[in-house]
Amino acid sequence: MTEGGRTHAGSRPHPAEGPPAILWIGRTAPPPALRDPVREIAGLPGARIVCLPVAALDRAALAELAPLVALSTLTWPGGDVLEAGLALQGLGFARPYRALCPALPDGAMIEREVRLHCPDLDFAVVEVPGPTLP
Repeated sequence: MTEGGRTHAGSRPHPAEGPPAILWIGRTAPPPALRDPVREIAGLPGARIVCLPVAALDRAALAELAPLVALSTLTWPGGDVLEAGLALQGLGFARPYRALCPALPDGAMIEREVRLHCPDLDFAVVEVPGPTLP
């Protein structure tokens, strides 16, 4: 589902057409107030945001969506950044994957853990000040 709401396991993103896509991994898309900041963090101000749960990630979905970047929070109901990273790496995702979070005492520790399990993934933690992330 695009731009908010819940994504159902059987739903598919629309084919890659129009503006570039940001893949938001999780159960719900960022709330409207955070969509523009998410686009700015991704460096894609006009991008569409498409939300998919980890269970819906497969080669066909990534090919249809053709995301330029994948984003998520560190955790969400039913998933976390390591689970998403393993799925993306297993699918050969070659674009950046960024986990957005509030300020952390040691964000580098999370990066090390994900990179240990997902050495081929371009992963980083991005600390985001301001409103609470979903």
